[in-house]
Amino acid sequence: MPQRHRFHLAATLAGALVPLLRFSRAWREHLKPGFDTDHEIALDLLLMMLTRHGVLYDPQTTVEHEELVYEAIRSPNGTLFIGVHMMLSALFIRYLRDAGIRFAAVTIGPLTLAGTNEQVEVLAGPMVLRDAARRLRDGCVVLALIDRTDPQPNVIEFETVRGTKRIADAFVRLAIHENAGILFFCGRLHGRSEVRIAIGRPAAGSSGSADAVARDFIAFVQAETARS
Repeated sequence: MPQRHRFHLAATLAGALVPLLRFSRAWREHLKPGFDTDHEIALDLLLMMLTRHGVLYDPQTTVEHEELVYEAIRSPNGTLFIGVHMMLSALFIRYLRDAGIRFAAVTIGPLTLAGTNEQVEVLAGPMVLRDAARRLRDGCVVLALIDRTDPQPNVIEFETVRGTKRIADAFVRLAIHENAGILFFCGRLHGRSEVRIAIGRPAAGSSGSADAVARDFIAFVQAETARS
């Protein structure tokens, strides 16, 4: 099958695969964050499997408020993009690469770019905050998924249509300290095969306040979760 058709087919088939995939260990792991629909979980798992087996594909995504991305990267300061686990975050990472934007992703280990054989630059380990700060000072883009599944000290709890969720604001505080920009992102599946990536930003009055930025991010996640 031509590469340009593979993503559409995967997105279309994902819904039909839900009954088979929901008994897998990977499905149970994807359920923990709790932000996605069954169809979105199935699509994320299917795309991961394709990438793991070297199957190349070209995501078909629509980016809402894309101008915020280009406005941010024109700044001499770095930009922190924050999201939550899953919500098709792998497709946003692929979007940045396809747009020619240099970035590093905070993760626990090696990460292959969705639909390619390329490795993503990752920030991991005990010095991850220091490394992220250096990237931001160099004017780079840093991505971090800041939700947490278990109660921990210094996390913020909030309600969504999918239950109680938690985020940690350490990277938000870091970005403010480094005078970096902050943007929000998430992906949603619309219909059978259309993926929309939403971009948001803190309110103008939230600048310089980690608590205010966290509240704005929570409102963004609540709104996007309710749209699915």
